[in-house]
Amino acid sequence: MKVILHLLLIALASCQVSTGGNSTDKTLHSWIRNTAIPASLGAIPESFIDAVSAAKVIGLGEATHGQHECFAFKRQITMHLVREGNCRLVAYETNAPSVRAANEFILGNSNDEVAALRGLGMLIWMVEENRQLLLDLRAWNESASTENQVEIIGIDVQDPDGSAVRFAELTEATFPNLATEARALCDALVSAREAAMKGDRRSIDTSQGQADAFVNQVSNQHDELVRLCGVAVADEA
Repeated sequence: MKVILHLLLIALASCQVSTGGNSTDKTLHSWIRNTAIPASLGAIPESFIDAVSAAKVIGLGEATHGQHECFAFKRQITMHLVREGNCRLVAYETNAPSVRAANEFILGNSNDEVAALRGLGMLIWMVEENRQLLLDLRAWNESASTENQVEIIGIDVQDPDGSAVRFAELTEATFPNLATEARALCDALVSAREAAMKGDRRSIDTSQGQADAFVNQVSNQHDELVRLCGVAVADEA
């Protein structure tokens, strides 16, 4: 079964280990000593490969955003799992619509390297090591068979109004009513976000109800979306 390489940020800063000496600290220190796998750039330990060999999802984080060593090592692990571990999907903590630029680049449908890196969505991702990873994945896809092509997806909801706009783009030709509702939802989400930033959560609660109802409506229309738009468009929508 294909491995999904899930590049998630692990918020280590929120899990700082105290040096106080209470029983919880000692237990955590003991677990780290007994479980951690020492590694360095240029060499992936066999024990790590064995540990993730049967995994469906592998999460790679970093102690410091943008740190060369962490991102270079993640690039190395990612490409090893692509080449040796049947990994065919790389997921970033970023919004699904924006990361499409990166996916189009690694699939060879675009040559815009700058747009691809920006498509990862956040400044902490726009580093040289990730640029090199995109180039590595593009090079892999150039010679890989159709079934072995690697893609990148976004798995976070950092830009819900952008997602609503993308849905409208996908459906306006065949489902104009759904597209209109999506754009209206986008407007509601933008207003709710602005109100929430000023301390008023009522609009958030209201727009959440609108979003839930819209998602249910789209789910109920999935088969019809497949019939009129095709599987790829329906699944993205």
